[in-house]
Amino acid sequence: ADPDVQPCGRLIDIHASYHNDQGKEVVSRRVIQRHRVVRGQNNVDVWVEESQKIPVAITEKVPFTIKAIQPKAPIVQNGVMFLNVEVTREDDFKEEISISLLQAPAGVSANKMTIKGNETTGRLYLNANSKAEVGIHPVSVRALTKHHNDPVSVCTPFVDLHISEPYVELKFQQAAVEQGDTAEMLVEVVKKKEFEGHAQIELVGLPAKATAETLEMDLDTTELVLNVKADIETPVGQHKNLICKVTIQEEGEAIEHRIYGGRLRVDEPSKAVVVKEGETATASQESPPSKPKRPLSRLEQLRIQGQSQPAATEKTSEVTASVN
Repeated sequence: ADPDVQPCGRLIDIHASYHNDQGKEVVSRRVIQRHRVVRGQNNVDVWVEESQKIPVAITEKVPFTIKAIQPKAPIVQNGVMFLNVEVTREDDFKEEISISLLQAPAGVSANKMTIKGNETTGRLYLNANSKAEVGIHPVSVRALTKHHNDPVSVCTPFVDLHISEPYVELKFQQAAVEQGDTAEMLVEVVKKKEFEGHAQIELVGLPAKATAETLEMDLDTTELVLNVKADIETPVGQHKNLICKVTIQEEGEAIEHRIYGGRLRVDEPSKAVVVKEGETATASQESPPSKPKRPLSRLEQLRIQGQSQPAATEKTSEVTASVN
């Protein structure tokens, strides 16, 4: 509205029409706003009112302007991103401003946040699930504050939110580690889209007092080996909520993936082998075997354990015979 227009309001009609490529009107409809006054059980409409006119008002100028910054990088399915917002305040306006996404695309959720009176920037945390619709979606940020002790709500101009398929896929092999020890978790890398530079890999969701190193990968990486270290107090059991956070830089902004599926089994420490007096220690008792170049799968670990059981049984029988 022009700056010299006086505040006023009016009920207006809105007509929507669609024209084909030849400019011919194909369909035309009048906008009807439906109001649910009373809803019953299971959200069944009990009392509904319909309005054929939409209220439009010109109000006093708000003492601030707000805009959303156009993201340069996309948000991926099963990924997160921050949408930056900037506020320009008039000198005497120090009220807090609550911001939220006006309407999120299907499969995307966003938090709310408050920009304090002495701040001019904010960030909305967006989260896209695995079924978020791939494509470009216009979004707007809604700002709510107080002016002259009355609530005021304004929205930013639209920006494009690009939802993309994941750039990489990870396939985890289950790992097992003993309390107070370190184990390797093998992860197969399947690339879905091209990217430049290196991606940062971080394993999160580990059980208490367990840690894993941060790795890097590029387009040529086909496997990752994550070293997982368990503390002596790390809880024993199956832990199925491990997530790999993969961060790729594009246009100076982070594209953060959250890839699920990691599993870790934590066992109690193995009992030490005690050699009785008069017995000769076997090679396996004298020194532990050297670590393989490649981490063993769970099936390979069970096979090795099964091969060692007959030898242990035979040794026990010999000791029993000598005592008798």
